[in-house]
Amino acid sequence: MLAGRPEAHGLRRGRLFDRLSDLARLTLVLAPAGSGKTTLLAQFASTVPSTVVWHRADRVDADPAHLVARLDRAFRADQTAAGGTVSLDDLLHSIEVATTRQPATLIVDDAQLLLGSPAEELLESALAKAPRALSAVLASRRAPGLNLCRAEVGPVAVIGADDLRFRAWEVEQLFRDVYGQPLPPDDIAMLARRTDGWAACLHLFHLSTMSRPLADRRRAVRALTGGPRYARTYLARTILDELPADLRGFLSRTAVFEALTAQRCDGLLGTADAYRQLRRLERLEALTTSDDGGRTFRHHEVLRRHLESALFDELGPADTGRWYARAAALLEREDALGEAVRAYVRAERWEEAARLLRADGARVISTDPGTVWQDLLPAHLVDEDPWLTLALARRLAMEGRLPVASSRYQRAEQLFPDPADRERAATERRLVELWIDGRPHPALHWTDRLRLAVGRHPGQARPGGPASPGDLLGEAVAAMLTGDLTAPARRLGGLLPDQEGEHLVPLAVRLVHAIAESASGRAVDGSVDRLAADAERAGMAWVARQARVLDGLIAGDGAAIDRVARECESAGDRWGALLARAAGALRRLLAGEPSQAGWQDAIVRCQALDAASVQAWLLAGRALAAAAEGA
Repeated sequence: MLAGRPEAHGLRRGRLFDRLSDLARLTLVLAPAGSGKTTLLAQFASTVPSTVVWHRADRVDADPAHLVARLDRAFRADQTAAGGTVSLDDLLHSIEVATTRQPATLIVDDAQLLLGSPAEELLESALAKAPRALSAVLASRRAPGLNLCRAEVGPVAVIGADDLRFRAWEVEQLFRDVYGQPLPPDDIAMLARRTDGWAACLHLFHLSTMSRPLADRRRAVRALTGGPRYARTYLARTILDELPADLRGFLSRTAVFEALTAQRCDGLLGTADAYRQLRRLERLEALTTSDDGGRTFRHHEVLRRHLESALFDELGPADTGRWYARAAALLEREDALGEAVRAYVRAERWEEAARLLRADGARVISTDPGTVWQDLLPAHLVDEDPWLTLALARRLAMEGRLPVASSRYQRAEQLFPDPADRERAATERRLVELWIDGRPHPALHWTDRLRLAVGRHPGQARPGGPASPGDLLGEAVAAMLTGDLTAPARRLGGLLPDQEGEHLVPLAVRLVHAIAESASGRAVDGSVDRLAADAERAGMAWVARQARVLDGLIAGDGAAIDRVARECESAGDRWGALLARAAGALRRLLAGEPSQAGWQDAIVRCQALDAASVQAWLLAGRALAAAAEGA
């Protein structure tokens, strides 16, 4: 019953298999072309113990009679084919016979070819009336029009484009374990950013660089700044060539925007139908999507970079610069300062970009914390601008590269002409240096109190006045260090609905809450994966790595924890390495493989970092390991 199923190849991603293995009655896998839908389902089908029926839809399946006959033949397998016209009742009978001995799963690939046709209604009826032993997985480029509220359809699960996006650590595994061409961590992070984890683009990058020396492959990663040229044929064939000429023109002209709205596009183009055009692009699966019901849209990052390059080829450097400058001025009027600066940079209007940074640099760099300015600008420009230097210092701190971050903060202090801005940079530098060799001052900031708690006084982490989210976060960590796992739920639970931002405290609140919930025996695995993805996109690599450590601990995956520990060590992240190595020792103890050496390694790291409160727990872990080993 697996006729027509593609070969199961590529990286098997456990987090997606976990989503699929607990099959709902209906699972929708919805993502643009090249996102890896077929690969994922082929891998899944090769591991499912029950009967799997694989059906790849084509355009003739829009005829219900054709679809029902093909499905009936697939479910009959070795049975005698039905004679004459096949009805829905015949198909349901075949499904019932096929599921008599064991459950069955129907996988329909390329289901977008059925949408809006009579065959889609037939498929809905078949799923609603089929025996409960049948589950179905539909892979489509856009959401079907099925009535998902029908009780007969049962629970519905959705795996979307963001779920399929390769995380940076998955890109690292892909190139190391599948392609056999590993890249250094910084190059992996850059490749993940510039491809947005798009499966097709990663594969095309591999094909274009395979068998080349490491130095050439590293140069190829950096060359992606101007758009992946190797993906042009793929994008043209699968996306652009199928679009009407007017939409292709609309796409190329609006690629100057990171976020598209009808108002922006109409203002730039001098038109009045941008909303209709955006909706058409979304409907035609042109890698243009909306996550907020049509208020804003985004072109996929790889498509946008390709369109930018095509616009440059079409208009030439001078007119392209003028077009970007026009878009930047429009963004500035909207007060979208971060986007405006980046558009001025692409227009090479350096003075305009500098003007916005001088006027309101704090808002520019805080509005979009995930922006990697050193990807966009020459290094000497970042070095000469205080706000960009401050943004780089913050990013380095969030990656756990504390000594390098401290140096960048010092550079920002030297560059700022305004004493208040210098003081801001100095304050942030002091909070970073607390975790290198500084001494906390508990009356000043919640980070001081947290550092004191980690050092040796977890009972002194409470603020004197009203508690901010940071204060509550510090209190929760301190309580955990005393052994109180109920405090995080009590202190942080009320914050969670409002903690969806891309800054440190919201992400750290989610991480600490997940650690406490997991330690209390409650399931958190889905939220941990989402947290890791959100932190990665926001440039909070430290939080992303620790979320992966927690995920590895939950799954009992020692290799995953060890990979994170090595990443931390490579980045110079001593605190992250400590936590990862401690989690590895705990994982071995829980698995019945105690190792005193693992605990001792973490204890030595604690001593070097003056983390006595953590060290006390590690000493207890080493004692348990020693007892288990009979020492």
